[in-house]
Amino acid sequence: MVAQESVPAPPKGYLVVRFHTRFESREAIETVSLMRENGEWKIAGITIS
Repeated sequence: MVAQESVPAPPKGYLVVRFHTRFESREAIETVSLMRENGEWKIAGITIS
């Protein structure tokens, strides 16, 4: 894991986690955004840069 941060966005905020990711042809940073839903973390989005 590279970084983790809490983002105070409506309605209940988000948790953003960044990872080092290695693919066959390159390395990248994968960012996973999670939101709280019914007491559980659910994936809201994934980006790779």
